[in-house]
Amino acid sequence: MLRMALGLMAQHTVAPTPIHYTIWYEYATGANPELTTEMARLIGEGISLTPEIHQSLYEQFILDGDRVTGQKILKEIQRIIDEVSKEVKAAGGQVAQQGEKLEALASPLEQVNDLAAVRKVVDFLIYTTREILRSSNHLENRLSEATLEVDTLRQKMVSLRAKAMTDALTGLVNRWGLEKLLLQEIGQAKETGKALSIIMADIDHFKVINDTYGHLVGDNVIKMLSATLTDFVKGRDLVIRYGGEEFLIVLPDTPLAGAVTLSRKMQSFLENMKWKQKESGKTLGKVTLSFGVATYRPDESIEDVIQRADKALYYSKQNGRNRVTAENEISSS
Repeated sequence: MLRMALGLMAQHTVAPTPIHYTIWYEYATGANPELTTEMARLIGEGISLTPEIHQSLYEQFILDGDRVTGQKILKEIQRIIDEVSKEVKAAGGQVAQQGEKLEALASPLEQVNDLAAVRKVVDFLIYTTREILRSSNHLENRLSEATLEVDTLRQKMVSLRAKAMTDALTGLVNRWGLEKLLLQEIGQAKETGKALSIIMADIDHFKVINDTYGHLVGDNVIKMLSATLTDFVKGRDLVIRYGGEEFLIVLPDTPLAGAVTLSRKMQSFLENMKWKQKESGKTLGKVTLSFGVATYRPDESIEDVIQRADKALYYSKQNGRNRVTAENEISSS
């Protein structure tokens, strides 16, 4: 894959910089489906892959997180590229030189009649051939080593992306990762024509919980709610920690009515759940959620559907909390 990436870069006249190489390596391996799709589109449309476009692709599909660590990885990739480039040039030069020596033997070889002279030519031929093989084998080994090194660095990049998209407290996808994942689902909904709904949920009176029992208990409540909400979803459904005490649930292939039904099941379960402090065994009373539900409309932005769900959530908050409000209830009220 190392050679394939370098070959593609040469084919498209792309300078061998760390950012460029990272993009083309992931494209060559197919390890980053989103990047592969976008690259295929750009290439298919004949769009010039400028350094600016490479930078944009890198920021959108590759780095995605800890920029300091990302830059360190890029420096490592640059080192590998430099080393391999030198090896390729050196091996290429050596092979060319040995080839010239072989060509120089061709003409006088026809005129040699002395067996001793023939032996010398043959010996030199064997020596030169071995030198060519040695250079080729050395280059092959270096390319194999470099490929392993780059694979290791790519795995670090993957870990960085996963870390950047994960909420440290709950282990859920965080708000940063939401846009990327929701974009995927919107694309799928457009392609298949199937519904896509989202639920926004907010913990009722969460400030009271923190003020009364402390932030440690508040954090435990968030973790427990995260696990509970996750138990209610299936398949490609996804629970996201949207903010401090807010969650967003993405429901592919689910119409508004189905999302409302799921919200009411979660609301009813939580309403009847008994909450106790693990250490002391003291009851916390009820911990409930308010819900707002909306469905994606063709050709609208992510912000539009989230805004409607948020508006429905706000309506639930303003009208007693611990309730579910669908977007169509607001427009008809």
